[in-house]
Amino acid sequence: MARKGIKMRDVLLYFIYAPLENVKLLSPIQLVKGFFFIKQELELKDFYEFEPYLYGPCSFEVYRDLKILTKERLITQVPFDERRKIAAQHVSTTPDFLGEYFKSWN
Repeated sequence: MARKGIKMRDVLLYFIYAPLENVKLLSPIQLVKGFFFIKQELELKDFYEFEPYLYGPCSFEVYRDLKILTKERLITQVPFDERRKIAAQHVSTTPDFLGEYFKSWN
């Protein structure tokens, strides 16, 4: 899935790269839940698909893209309190990337 030449994987990478000031690392679950809320709030139709799962909505597409980004060495998944956290290795995006990207949806 892509819009105007931008892959959803790029949006995922942007979110990993630009977390909140006090958040240094995000877990895969935090990323999935964040994308679920974004999809709901912005009423995005052509976005990651979610389905009910053990502890709430889940997108296996997000997990797939995390594996791809790890394989491409764009992110690192590091152990953290018996869970994994995600850290960006390298991102080539601009600050306006996200706003422009979501304007193209719907």
